[in-house]
Amino acid sequence: MAARVGAGLESWELFSYMAQHNMTVVVAAGYTVGAYGGWFQGGGHSAMASTYGMGADQVLSLEVVTADGRLVTADPNQNTDLFFALRGGGGSK
Repeated sequence: MAARVGAGLESWELFSYMAQHNMTVVVAAGYTVGAYGGWFQGGGHSAMASTYGMGADQVLSLEVVTADGRLVTADPNQNTDLFFALRGGGGSK
């Protein structure tokens, strides 16, 4: 199963949706934290990480507006460098 989620949603808004559809989506533990966006760019730490992995690893595809105003899809097959960067860009030094 997969869910299409907008960056403006807060975690609490997803809990009822998940219950209605009998599914689990890895989201931030704080109820008022944005479900996606900066949360997963920081790795996506969650209470469910030990079971399902980090939030950044759950992202299948992203639709984003680039700095030059283009709407693009970033995923493992297209705009791969942007997809990697948006999910946190790798380890720090």
